[in-house]
Amino acid sequence: MKMKAIMLAVLASLSTNVLAFDGNHLAEASKAYNLGLTTNELSANDIVLAGYFQGLVVGVAQVSTVVCYMPGTQSKQFAIVVAKYVEEHPEKYDEAETSIVSQALAEAFPCKK
Repeated sequence: MKMKAIMLAVLASLSTNVLAFDGNHLAEASKAYNLGLTTNELSANDIVLAGYFQGLVVGVAQVSTVVCYMPGTQSKQFAIVVAKYVEEHPEKYDEAETSIVSQALAEAFPCKK
């Protein structure tokens, strides 16, 4: 029982930190992702950030109700779209990164009304 309480406390602290990430963190992760597209010389931190970025983008794309895409759309397409959006919208860096990702994807893959 004590171990379960400890695990819940750890998970709660981790989820709080993840939810607190903003556009500044997203921009850093996006840069690492873009670097990975052009070179194989990535630091361990850049590898983690690039993977985080791609996972976040794909996760948001899959659960979003405002993003519509054709079956077979590759995760790389989502990530490239979001990376470009992040680079072009530094004024959004104070927003939650999930919100920025959702906005970028909704703009690139809008649902028909």
